[in-house]
Amino acid sequence: MHRLGLPLLILACAALPARAEVDYGAPLSPEAAAFEAKFADRRVTCQAEAAMRLGISNGDAMRFCECQIDVFARGFTPEEMRAVELATFGSDDQADANAAAAIAATTRLIPERKRVCGH
Repeated sequence: MHRLGLPLLILACAALPARAEVDYGAPLSPEAAAFEAKFADRRVTCQAEAAMRLGISNGDAMRFCECQIDVFARGFTPEEMRAVELATFGSDDQADANAAAAIAATTRLIPERKRVCGH
């Protein structure tokens, strides 16, 4: 899977049930904060894609992208974080080997993302 395609895929995934409630007011765990930080450089790409795909303003798109990565950072298991990181930032072989797990992880959290982020 091409690494730039994952943010697009995250926006387009079909919904599956999400897990239990998350306290979005609580500080991120160290693992979740590190995961979120790795995606900081991808926010501009996410913003452009979200504005186009969701038909929202650039400001709303940036808020959506920040919300989305927060939902994912709080909701992914450590194994899911690793799969998403490798699918996004790994070598071509690592991206290919982790694509299915990354898709499953993001798809699992789409209902939660829609609930929390509005899209």
